[in-house]
Amino acid sequence: MSELTVFTARRVITMNPGSAGANAVAVRDGHVVEAGALETLKPWLDAYPHRIDDRFGNCVILPGLIDPHLHPSMAAVLLPMHFVTAMEWRLPWATSEPVRTPEGFMDRLRQLDAQMRVPEEPMFVWGYHHLWHGQIRRAELNAVNPDRPIICWHRSFHEIYLNDGALNWLGLTPNVVGHAQQVDLANGHFYESGKALAIQRLNPYLLEPKRFCEGLERLREVVHFGGHTTIGDMATGVFDLEMEWQALTEVLDHDSTPFRVECIARGAPLGALSSDPAKLRAAVDALPARNTHRLRFTNRVKLFADGAFFSQLAQMKPPGYIGGHHGEWMMAPEALEAMAREYWNAGYRVHVHTTGDLGLDLVLDILERLQFERPRFNHGFTIEHFGFSTPEQVGRMAQLGASVSGNVYYMYELSHMYAKQGIGYERASHMARIG
Repeated sequence: MSELTVFTARRVITMNPGSAGANAVAVRDGHVVEAGALETLKPWLDAYPHRIDDRFGNCVILPGLIDPHLHPSMAAVLLPMHFVTAMEWRLPWATSEPVRTPEGFMDRLRQLDAQMRVPEEPMFVWGYHHLWHGQIRRAELNAVNPDRPIICWHRSFHEIYLNDGALNWLGLTPNVVGHAQQVDLANGHFYESGKALAIQRLNPYLLEPKRFCEGLERLREVVHFGGHTTIGDMATGVFDLEMEWQALTEVLDHDSTPFRVECIARGAPLGALSSDPAKLRAAVDALPARNTHRLRFTNRVKLFADGAFFSQLAQMKPPGYIGGHHGEWMMAPEALEAMAREYWNAGYRVHVHTTGDLGLDLVLDILERLQFERPRFNHGFTIEHFGFSTPEQVGRMAQLGASVSGNVYYMYELSHMYAKQGIGYERASHMARIG
């Protein structure tokens, strides 16, 4: 049996509420044996070979943080882009200062365009939000530069805006777009399932191995910078499963990565159901065979209900949005139910992207039918994001045994603006209704 390593510290904070405090922790083969003081660890030290490591002697050791809902592949795509955001973003390599007016956003786009020396090089910008930055559409992007491909990515990631240069570069002509849903070609706007049409054309650039791996390396820095030791990839395969997996193993599956990734597979394509549910599940069933020390699939799967919270595309019950627009479905309701049933009956823990209270009604109706058809205990059916809800829905969730992975950050960044330009103060005061 390998030796014990005892790390000493000014203080060791544990997750054991009965702990009287500790300043040393014994570890063997990557597992904690006991936390306490050198004196209380003596029975272990007398029984086994050990060494004392005091590198953290003046530090406080605490459990690593867990981010249960992250998208490493999405981060790998976004982190190499230019950040122009309404909130400050502190990254390990730079700080993106906030830009909170339409004039400031347009000025920043013009600055970035002027700094780029190659005229045909595409310019990718992430962080646009209409409530701070006003209307930025095809015409506004053309005013910056009609020839350079400019791809303006919404803060939510669920929407992109393209100028003439980008539409020409990607070959997104009226004939190609046709009658695609959730596309406004006149404004260069591709959103939710319509964004997939543009993504297909962008993927050769965004997923180019060198660029993508460099993005994952930045993601590794960000996760380490935040003190996380476990993250959840809440839709592995969101772009291209085989390409993503190859990059994830190449960049993250070695000793320089100080965290593990729980991989939750995307369970179905967005939009209407165009594939056999059993065939889709069979592909997900095979994923745990790929597991490594740092990358692990389990019996969890991710599905999608309504649209992006940051884009105000959540499906809302009356009175809806102040401006009168409606939300969007990421998966057709009947497709969502068919796929949820397939995975539920196979014993999976189903996670569903759910943002609006009408979307939550749909998801809870589905869960109720599944429980009636095939009752399960401790089933792990989880509402992801949990943007808007009612007290009655919370009670119903408790009765059905649903779990919540809520994004409480919504309240910090969006509540003030959404109260004024979205849903009013009452509902904006209860975003991510936790506690």
